[in-house]
Amino acid sequence: MRTSQSRQRKEITMIRTALNRYYQLSTYVSCIALCLICSVVFIQVVFNTVNKVWEVCFGSSPGLLIPSYDTITGYLLVATTFFAAAYTFQKGEHIRVNLLLSRVQSAKVRFIVEAISVGVVLVLMCYAVRFSISLAWDSWEYQDVSAGIIPIPLWIPQCFMILGLLTFVLALVDTLVTMFKTGQLPLSSDNNEV
Repeated sequence: MRTSQSRQRKEITMIRTALNRYYQLSTYVSCIALCLICSVVFIQVVFNTVNKVWEVCFGSSPGLLIPSYDTITGYLLVATTFFAAAYTFQKGEHIRVNLLLSRVQSAKVRFIVEAISVGVVLVLMCYAVRFSISLAWDSWEYQDVSAGIIPIPLWIPQCFMILGLLTFVLALVDTLVTMFKTGQLPLSSDNNEV
């Protein structure tokens, strides 16, 4: 009996560790995308400055440009936003409106309201995943590309969105399971026990 419980605890610990690493990895992807945004914008600002100085000094601009830099940074922003969602949710760093929860005195009622809230967000995010997959499939099927100098297939940034949304859905399911298993509210709700 103890061996079975010990093995079960080890498995739960392994799953918890794997999930936490996955959330951390998604945050690293988000950070890399954010650094790439900063780099592209910085390089384009330098190019614009060189173009202007050159034009003032020599009468014509060399036309330095990162092709489709605005489109590329927009797509990187999608990756930054969606890949960071799960980790920030798990750490309780999302912006939350606690107007209702702050007025609830009973820990049990607060737990129920929080569980319903997470459940509603889970349903909405599952719909968003379904819609995003359909959108990416259509982009793949119709070979949609961006309207910039560099024609970027739209399914590529849409896949970033899908992966980020799936990670967020996993975090929501993880939170619900943890809530019902431990009887505690998520980090963002001050971990009050029921």
